[in-house]
Amino acid sequence: MKEQSSSEKIKSSEPKRRCRWWRIVMWLFVALLSIVVLALAALIIWLGPIAESFIEHNDKEYVGRHLTMDNLSIRLFDGIATVDNVMLYEADDTTRFVSIGRAQAELDMRALLDGEIFVRSVTLAEPVARIDQYAEGFNFDDLLLFIDEAYLSDDAEEEVEEEGMKLTIANLSLTDGEVTYYDKELDQSWVLSELALACDELILDDAFTNIDIHACINDTALLEGVVCYNLETSDFRYDGVLEEFELGQTIKYVTPYLNVRDLQGVVRGDVELEGNIMDIMAMDIRGTLAVNGFKAIYPDGTLILSAEHLEADVAELNLAKELYLFDSVKAKGYATRMVFNADGTTNLESLFYNNPELSTETEEQAVGEDMYSVTERVTVTTDTEVAPLKGMTLRIGDLSLSGGAVEYGDMTLHKPFVYNISNLSIAARNFDLDAKNRVRVRGRLPKQGSMLMVWEGSLSDFYNQSLLATLTNVDMPTLSPFIEHYTAFPVTSGNLTFRSQNVVTHGRISGVNQLGTYKFQVDKKNKEFKPEFPVPMRLGIWVLTDKDDHIDVDLALKGSIDEPEFSLRKVIFRAIGNLLLKVAAAPFQWMAPNKQDAFQSFEVELLSSALNSEQYAHLDKIAEEIKKDPTLKVRLVQRVNYSRAVRDIADLNLKMAYYNATQVDEGARLDMLDLARVNELKLASKEVVAFADSLLTDRGIDPARMNTHTKAMTLYGEYVDNQLESIMKRRNRVVSDYMSFQHPDLPIDGFVVEDVDIEKTRAISGKNRYAVVLIIDDTEYDIEATGAPKDDDAKDKSEDKAEDEAVEAADNNVESAALADDGAVAESAPVGDVETPAEGAVVDEGNTSDNQ
Repeated sequence: MKEQSSSEKIKSSEPKRRCRWWRIVMWLFVALLSIVVLALAALIIWLGPIAESFIEHNDKEYVGRHLTMDNLSIRLFDGIATVDNVMLYEADDTTRFVSIGRAQAELDMRALLDGEIFVRSVTLAEPVARIDQYAEGFNFDDLLLFIDEAYLSDDAEEEVEEEGMKLTIANLSLTDGEVTYYDKELDQSWVLSELALACDELILDDAFTNIDIHACINDTALLEGVVCYNLETSDFRYDGVLEEFELGQTIKYVTPYLNVRDLQGVVRGDVELEGNIMDIMAMDIRGTLAVNGFKAIYPDGTLILSAEHLEADVAELNLAKELYLFDSVKAKGYATRMVFNADGTTNLESLFYNNPELSTETEEQAVGEDMYSVTERVTVTTDTEVAPLKGMTLRIGDLSLSGGAVEYGDMTLHKPFVYNISNLSIAARNFDLDAKNRVRVRGRLPKQGSMLMVWEGSLSDFYNQSLLATLTNVDMPTLSPFIEHYTAFPVTSGNLTFRSQNVVTHGRISGVNQLGTYKFQVDKKNKEFKPEFPVPMRLGIWVLTDKDDHIDVDLALKGSIDEPEFSLRKVIFRAIGNLLLKVAAAPFQWMAPNKQDAFQSFEVELLSSALNSEQYAHLDKIAEEIKKDPTLKVRLVQRVNYSRAVRDIADLNLKMAYYNATQVDEGARLDMLDLARVNELKLASKEVVAFADSLLTDRGIDPARMNTHTKAMTLYGEYVDNQLESIMKRRNRVVSDYMSFQHPDLPIDGFVVEDVDIEKTRAISGKNRYAVVLIIDDTEYDIEATGAPKDDDAKDKSEDKAEDEAVEAADNNVESAALADDGAVAESAPVGDVETPAEGAVVDEGNTSDNQ
């Protein structure tokens, strides 16, 4: 083989060198690539810790607060970052503000090429936050200020605009979270636990972000719905359900507007809330709210209102604006109280504040060189001079309250008065605090009583309103303190029916009221105090009660509500008082027919002490009425027409003297046959006239100008008073003996007959009768003098005048006959001077109790 030349050798070795170099280059590239890959891998591995260290060392510069975290992991090419135990502190760098158990974010890396930061998703697990609100702001105000200056200021916005970067956060979710909100001014905490949020896109501009929310409030209530929140303005809307919410947790927000100590009840609602997180009490509330076991308590522990179930369809409710608009309000099993206090106020006046002002009083205790706040108390200051309802708007479309219980108390009376109404229902349509309303009220009263009331009017205009009320089967003893205060008479028995319609027009009240009672009785008058209406209550009850134990009267009411102490109850009592005064002034006119029959005066025969069957029956009626009411006393007063009585007695004396003078035995006692013959004698007969003339002539008296009555009075006038008194006393004995014999069961002193007083008798006119005097509560009421039908005196006088004229005519005829007969009368007249009435001139017909 031919040996190669050196040049050939060189030519043949060049490809080998090139291959080795290429291999070296390739190995070098691989080595460099490996180094790069290893470097990139190391960078990716160590990017999280580096970033974590960087963030923790520069947290104040980029976050504004101290921030710590664990296990920050960044998958750069996937755009995924995760981190554990993120902790953002308060401004003091020691107190936890927000913490997150685990957070993960996924970034769309391709969007960066388009100049956009697009976060595909953010997941937060076990986040915990605490929000504190003070009088001057929140515990994150400094953080907001930092973000505003660092990222939202004009310079920052210009920088962002220059960079052209747009931030979008989508698919935000939060699970197992907990947020604590603490209002330090009111010392009120709210805890949202089991918090879960879901948001398709978080909007950072001035627009609302929709967030699905699920949370447990203070470990009891469930909140679930959609929250729309504006991160820039802090405005919010919530539309969802609220279940098992304890109403008592809102008490510290309510007390600045309502004077209550405690609220109870479990709330369920499908509601819509709208407002601003910075002023939570100014939010608007709409939707349907239902409360079970509701109860509101005054600061003194007394009840304001309670309800087994309370439901409201809220059109708009805003506590700060005092705006309460309801489509409907319904309640079952509710209870409330209405109390008039001794100072004239009511328990409802202190419920509403007017223009409240809140102030916080802080008590501090020194510890070392620092001061630590230990307690804070909120004080409400209001103007109590202003009407409590002024400025409040209340409208209810459909008001329906049923099964209620109301306690009415009046502490202004001499004895405390408490009255309970049960099964109370209240209904109204389109109720408006400032407009005319029609409210219908029904209820049950103690002991099977019932009530119905219809009120039309406005709470802001008491000068124009009307009230229709019906009370049925009202137990009157339960009203005793009320009635006793106005009349001083406590009630012992009776039922009441009351129908009333009263209208107030331009401040003037007028009405018709029908009052009826059954077996109404009162006890003796309470003399320990002076009643507002000093009326003869027992007399009125006795007079107005009919034979069936009923009282039925109509009362017309008039008055002005501008009177300083006006009240409807006083107007009614005043009307009743006026009625009773009228009854006292004329009791007979107000008596029921059975009482009028018993207690009207009854006539008697002047010259007879005996009574007839009708008169005895009249006494029986009086006795029966007295037995019905043991407190009633009756005094029977005998009254005769004195002038006529003495004339009749003198006339009788004259006729009897004449009759005796015609008898054989002038001293014999007259019997009934003799009396009948005496009564048949005509006083104006010529025989009797001649007899009288002879007696007068014997006395030296000229009878020429006298009529026969005058002649009889001249002869016997000095005896007639004694004779009249004797007749009246005998008649009184007959009455007394009959009543004691026939009615021995009459109460002691229940029936008496007044003794005869001839001096009083001289002033009496009219018919001869027994008059009735009622004695009630030691007060006497003369039925005849106060309105019973009186005898017609004019009629009596006309009858007397007619009789006198007849007698005078007869006397003239007798004188003419005497002149014609030439003294025949004188010759035939009995001879003898009559000094006293003949024996038996006025006789006792033997009517005593022995022969009844």
